[in-house]
Amino acid sequence: MASWNEGTDCCSWEGVTCDSSTGRVVGLNLAYNHFNGSTISSAIAKLTDLTRLNLSHTGFSGEIPSEFSHLKKLVSLDLSFNQLVGPIPSEIVHSSLHSVYLNNNFLNGTIPSWLLALPSMEILGLSYNQLTGEIPEIQNNLQWMDLNSNELSGTMPSYICYLASLLVIDLSNNNLSGSIPECLFNLAELSVLNLRNNNFHGPIPSSMFGNMSKLTHVDLNGNKLGGSLPAQSLATCKMLEVLDVGNNNVDDVFPQWLSNLPSLKVLILGSNSFHGAVTTSNSFSMLQILDLSNNYFNGSLPAGLFHKFPAMKMLKDKSEEVGTEYYIGLVNYKFSFVLTVKGKECVVNKFPSVFTTLDMSNNYFRGEIPDAIGELGSLLFLNLSHNNFVGPIPSSLGNMRELESLDLSSNRLSRKIPSQLTSLTYLSFLNLSRNSLVGPIPQGNQFGTFDAASYAGNEGLCGVPLSKKCGGDDEDGDHDQDSEPELESGGELFSWGFAGAGYGCGLVIGISTAYIMFSTRKPEWLVEIVENWTWRG
Repeated sequence: MASWNEGTDCCSWEGVTCDSSTGRVVGLNLAYNHFNGSTISSAIAKLTDLTRLNLSHTGFSGEIPSEFSHLKKLVSLDLSFNQLVGPIPSEIVHSSLHSVYLNNNFLNGTIPSWLLALPSMEILGLSYNQLTGEIPEIQNNLQWMDLNSNELSGTMPSYICYLASLLVIDLSNNNLSGSIPECLFNLAELSVLNLRNNNFHGPIPSSMFGNMSKLTHVDLNGNKLGGSLPAQSLATCKMLEVLDVGNNNVDDVFPQWLSNLPSLKVLILGSNSFHGAVTTSNSFSMLQILDLSNNYFNGSLPAGLFHKFPAMKMLKDKSEEVGTEYYIGLVNYKFSFVLTVKGKECVVNKFPSVFTTLDMSNNYFRGEIPDAIGELGSLLFLNLSHNNFVGPIPSSLGNMRELESLDLSSNRLSRKIPSQLTSLTYLSFLNLSRNSLVGPIPQGNQFGTFDAASYAGNEGLCGVPLSKKCGGDDEDGDHDQDSEPELESGGELFSWGFAGAGYGCGLVIGISTAYIMFSTRKPEWLVEIVENWTWRG
């Protein structure tokens, strides 16, 4: 605001837009200035020709001024990311309003019915407030409905089904209940459906996705949905990139038919009642994140399975960031993935395109781990813990040079730890505990950074970092002795790498969605990503 000098024409001031013919102020943008703790001046209401007002990210507090009733020409109002309190006032009701952003404040009370009845309203952002009550009836032109992270209750009203222009529905993180209306199939323009973390129950409607050919993101994580996945209708969503049905009660077999969706990058089925073998005859050509954890999958893993994930093989430019911000219509929609580690949730708002993870932990898989798994050369996180795998650790894992986290704990793996694993120079987390491994622990590179907890519960192991020496060598000899390490349950969640996957803790990823890379080398692109983490206790 350095350009705001009393002796100059206000139309030349930064953030001020004037009508070229009348000279009247029609736009005021003070976003990202610092008025911390100040209230919004009622003097703004004197600018009666204002059509656009942006006071976002300014630190304003207090209530929205009643004088806003004078701004009858207002088309766009953005008061987001402030500290505003109180109910949404009726003074902002103007028939010309096209977009309203009141998200990320401390507004309370119910959503006024008149706000959703404005005839020109297309974009409504009320997320991250303290709004209560039910969702009122909505007029037909709405394209963008973001009510996430409030305290809304009741059911999902069926009249949403008739908002033919809707592009985004985000009702996540509320207290909504009941069943999901099957009539949502009417929403042919819908791109994002986010119902995460509510209390929806019953089956996912069988025909719900049948007409949603433009759908890119579906997040149903954290509800009480049961039944099977609606194969026939969901298979028509050829633009789908993210499907998250984790933390529900879905009872189904592995949906290999999803391989017919050419854009699918993220598939999260964790913490349900999926069962049976995991097989597929077709490739998941774009899949980068696959979470099958905490289910009832069983049988052995066929070697051919890992040939079906070509996107987990291809090495990419680590500096390329994509995916958490999408322009849908004229609005930038941001979503995030949630990762649960040692009982803590972390939200990541940026991710590199190279993020790939495979989590098959906490199932009933058996047999040997196929050597073909080593072909997943771009994989960063691999979690096969808490299964019934037997035999040796495949030496081919040493080919996964990008691997940063490896968890094979709580299986029945035997023989020596292959020395090829020392080639994993990015590896910052290793858990081989609770197996039947024997012999000396390999030394060199990252293996010098792991503590005894990484190897606990393997009586036949010896050498550094264990107190049990290998015979004939005071440091890390070749033979067993009698001491047995104890599993350490404490430790830091993060050290200099991704050391937070937790012992016996699966990698849980949701959409709201988590794309994370941690590397012992700490390249610049990584440091930028870490700065975008938000921790939630």
